[in-house]
Amino acid sequence: MRTIKEQRHVAKSTTTPLFALSSRFSTKANDLISFAMLHNFDGIEYTIQAETSQELKNDIANMEALVASGFEIRYHLQFRKVELAHRNKEHAENSLNHIKECIDVIQVLGGKHIIVHLCLGSRFALHDMKYEHAVKYLAKVADYATARDITACLENIPYGFTNTPSGFMNLIKNTGVSATLDIGHVAASPVVLDGTITDTAFISEAAPYILSAHVYNIERFDEEMKKGFHIAPTNKEDMKLRLEALGQSNCSWYLIELGDQAEILQTAAYAREVLV
Repeated sequence: MRTIKEQRHVAKSTTTPLFALSSRFSTKANDLISFAMLHNFDGIEYTIQAETSQELKNDIANMEALVASGFEIRYHLQFRKVELAHRNKEHAENSLNHIKECIDVIQVLGGKHIIVHLCLGSRFALHDMKYEHAVKYLAKVADYATARDITACLENIPYGFTNTPSGFMNLIKNTGVSATLDIGHVAASPVVLDGTITDTAFISEAAPYILSAHVYNIERFDEEMKKGFHIAPTNKEDMKLRLEALGQSNCSWYLIELGDQAEILQTAAYAREVLV
């Protein structure tokens, strides 16, 4: 029998795939709107990086301009210090409160989807993370969002609690969030890189919960710069099997998560060839 939290998930979507532009291209609303209109994108996914109340207030005008465009806008909460899974209880609770503040702003703007992460800013400080806090506070985010008619999705990343199918699925099932599947992070997962599981098997395990995806080829980590970079596909075959696996899920929102104009357009073209 499904739990109450699991009942939030629905049958496989049969809607036409929507292709979205990432604010990696630009953080300016006018740039995003113009590019999306010119190149027939269906929506825009805006990354909120404001980690204080004041920074969030400063970002509202930009978000209001995006909403006024008429495009569907979804929100990607990408924080380095705000961390639900932090082992320090005060830190985790302050992080929860900030995400709630973001949700309140998004509700006023009419937004219906948010994406959150665990351990994102702690690649080299995983000892500061606590799994019980991840479950407790992620569940609170899911409940708070649901009460405001907003769907909270958890994104997989290549380290921490979400870099394996079992870790990712346990968090989803125990908290009531849905999934945003990043196919570049799947390709960079240690269990995929070492051959324990295939990238398509990773996607298939999460399939019933996937509502959106981040599309590019793979994330490569630069050891000298201590930074991850999204690498675009060189041909359709680079992503074909992963996109086909996504096509068997609930996913209907495909964010082209790249910043370079030519790479965005080429990757979107490859994805359309597979999915449409």
